[in-house]
Formats: sequence, structure tokens, C-alpha cells
Amino acid sequence: MRRTLAAATGLALTAVLTTPAAAAPSVAGATVPCAVGAASATAGDHFGTYLEATKPITRTDSTSARGALDLPIRFYSDWFVNPDADWNTRVFGGYLVAGDILYDFTYWVQRPAEVPKDSRLIRIGGGWTGFRALVTSQPIGSDPEPVQRQYGLHADGTLYRWVVRYVNDKPVWTRNGVFSGFSAVKTMALFSRTATYDTLLVTTRGGALYTVRIPHSQPTTPVVKKVRASTWQGFETLVASRCGRTGTLLLGIDKDIRSGYLYAVGHANGTATVIQSLGKVPGTFPYPFDFRLMNLGVDEPLFGE
Repeated sequence: MRRTLAAATGLALTAVLTTPAAAAPSVAGATVPCAVGAASATAGDHFGTYLEATKPITRTDSTSARGALDLPIRFYSDWFVNPDADWNTRVFGGYLVAGDILYDFTYWVQRPAEVPKDSRLIRIGGGWTGFRALVTSQPIGSDPEPVQRQYGLHADGTLYRWVVRYVNDKPVWTRNGVFSGFSAVKTMALFSRTATYDTLLVTTRGGALYTVRIPHSQPTTPVVKKVRASTWQGFETLVASRCGRTGTLLLGIDKDIRSGYLYAVGHANGTATVIQSLGKVPGTFPYPFDFRLMNLGVDEPLFGE
């Protein structure tokens, strides 16, 4: 679980390699290692994995909550954690799909207990049977209006976007874009979040890796760029964290063999993008669901493209 992220703007992967010059150009010269936070879950129990890009990779696991839910979960979106200064009280939240229904779920945990002291489950709506993934883009300080953007991938290859505003502390979803042509996508993750666009990083079942930049304006057309042509088909989950001013620390999880792999990714530039393998993550990812866990207190906005 994330406690601090010293790898803020301008820092990156000094501890990853024996010489900073061997790292991707946009992620070199840091004084501390970059890190990425991921969450895992069963239907009711939530866990955290915190990875530091040291050599070898440093892994710290923790339990977020036991018995948080009793629903037939199909998948989770990205989640957030918002801890107090001492990490004694932590608020976790995000979206999940159970059966055909999308829910907003938040719970509070106070150490040392692992059972939530309080929780809130809000039904957003039905019609989610055909969806396979949901990615959350949280608002940032430079936004003209602080709204969430949600990207849902349907099994028919359609990518939907919604803008989410909170009214009386409850999320109100408004559809804000429908984009076709994504039937080959296997998994996707948020890769950039700026005041004017979001970028998704997606893999295809054939193994290709692409960036998909989607401007916030409407109407709009996604800008798709190939990053790699093959070898990425093994990952069911991608989790990205900002590393330095323009770099990304990327975790890929292969659920078939319950393993994770870590990559240092330079600022995306199509097939010229620098991607450096940092190796296999120690330990396994044995739980049914894996997703991004963003620390709202310290994580920098993603800027992979």
C-alpha cells in the first residue's frame, strides 16, 4: 500500500539500474526510485501492492479491508485511497460492476482494524452486462472544470466516455462520447491526464501496444498510435504511475501465470517510444481482480503521452 511517493515531478529511476544513462531518457536522474500502487481483490476482500523500481524490485503488500463487499463482482475500475497524515484512517473508493449494475463504492478503515468502520454503496445504473472494462480519469488542478471522465469498453468494440459531476455528494454520469473500432482491445489503462486530453494505453489480443489520445472537446476523434507490434498479449491488467516529468512506471499483470512485470516507459512517441524491462515482480498476483490504486494525496497526474 502506498505510504509516500517521493518520485514527483522531475524525479525518476536512479535505483533501477547501475548507471542512470542506461535508463529511458525521460526517466533518468532521480534521487529516489519511482513506485506504482496496485490493488487486488476477491469479491469482498481488498489488498494493496506497492512496488518500487529498485534493483531488485521492492514489493510491499498489505490488506486494505476484509469483508468489504458481498456482491457478484464482474470487474473493478481504477480506485483511489485518500489517507490522513499518519495513515491511521484511510478512505478507499471507486467503481465496480456486479452483474448488470454499476456501483460507486466507498469505505473507511481505521488502523489496526481491517474491517471497514463505515461504507457507502451507490447504485449508478444498469446496462453493464456487455462491458468488459472501465478506466477512471480523476480531475487535476489545471482543469477548467473539476470533473471525472470515465471510459468504458464494450464487448462489441465500442468505447464510451462519460463526464461525472458530483451533485449533493452523489455522482451524476453524462455520456460524452462514443467511439467505435476497439474490438481488438484486450485491456486498457489510463496513461495521461491533462487539462485538454486523456490518453489510454491499450493492448490487443494479437499482442500490439497502442496509445489512444482522446481530446476532452466534443465532437472529437481518438488519435491512435502504435507503440509496439507484438509480445504484449499476455497481460490482462496494466497499471501506470507517473515517473519523473514525462515518464511512466508500468506494471503488466499476466493472470494466467499470476505474475507481474515492471517497465520504465519514456514519453510516448509511437514506435520510437523507449520501453525498458525492469524484470519480473517478486511474488504472485493470486486474486481474481487487479486494478490501479491511486493515492490522491501524493500521486502526480499521469503524463505518459
